[in-house]
Amino acid sequence: MTRPDNAIRKNLGCVIGVFAITILVQLVYFQAIPLVVSNDSLGYLHDAELFLGNGNVAELSVERTPGYSGFIAFAIAAFGRELRWVALLQHLGVSLLATLMTWFSLCYVNRVYATALGLFIGLDPALSFFGSWILSESMFALFLNLGVILAVGTMGKNRSRFLAPIMLAFATLIRPNAILSFGALVGFLLIHLLLQRESARKTFSVVGIYCVIYGTILAPWIAYNSYVRGIPGLVDADFNFIRVQNLQLREHFHPELIEDEQMRMLYLTFISAREEENEDQRRNRISLPFAFRYHLEQAVGKPRARDFYSDYFNNHLRNYALEYSADVFNIFLGHLGLSTGIPLTLKFGDIFLMSA
Repeated sequence: MTRPDNAIRKNLGCVIGVFAITILVQLVYFQAIPLVVSNDSLGYLHDAELFLGNGNVAELSVERTPGYSGFIAFAIAAFGRELRWVALLQHLGVSLLATLMTWFSLCYVNRVYATALGLFIGLDPALSFFGSWILSESMFALFLNLGVILAVGTMGKNRSRFLAPIMLAFATLIRPNAILSFGALVGFLLIHLLLQRESARKTFSVVGIYCVIYGTILAPWIAYNSYVRGIPGLVDADFNFIRVQNLQLREHFHPELIEDEQMRMLYLTFISAREEENEDQRRNRISLPFAFRYHLEQAVGKPRARDFYSDYFNNHLRNYALEYSADVFNIFLGHLGLSTGIPLTLKFGDIFLMSA
């Protein structure tokens, strides 16, 4: 099998060509596609502000890992507060991924197929469109695929294969479901080493190093969650909150379905106070669902707040089953780009959270 460095020397023009074409196409996408900001984006932007020192880090969202918000904070610190820089870095990431795919593919296939594989990624419309979204999908795809490429492309004795768990750990810090990909990759690596008739000592040492590198990068966040916030793991996903959040954002939330009178009064009082906020307060506030949940947790504690969302959602489902089914279907269409409900497309001037 050709070593990666030899493949690059023999086919340098191929790699440079893919890089040039894909970066040109990504710059076209960057200029042509307006910046897209959804309500999820506002949560990421809020957490990025916390990383930049504009608030208490303890207020980081419990249902998200910090990787993407950290990336946004880095872009702001390095280039300024224009979110177009975040989008530009994401588009450049697509081009980088396409170039590396071409590079490593040259170890296994001829230059025609390697070029095709690189262009397949660099010209992919879906991945390119996501480059202009202030959402984690683009950077998640970058680090996840970099991890897989580095692992599969360096399965031999190349020491750079140990970069793979680093990339996968970054992907996990962006979206925690990358942990499934890491598990699958470790299984694949184990099978590969066994088929190569490597000694048991070497096989388990390599797999062990993978796990140690991966775990070392994730350990600080897990330790912080466990010992500071009381969350045993990467995230504390409350699926009932997510369901109720979608109802609130689509204005299908019905306060009269809140059975607990204290909770209902808390909600109505909060909404009334929010409506009376001045322009400066509105410019720096987080979206309604997250703001109310924080207010609710401060008032009654996290356990009762979780019960609130569970009780409300079950009651909503009993009374508005058909409407909720239509909501779920419309959200699905929105993700496919077939509905104008979500995501919300804003001009940069409307992105109030990142204003100076």
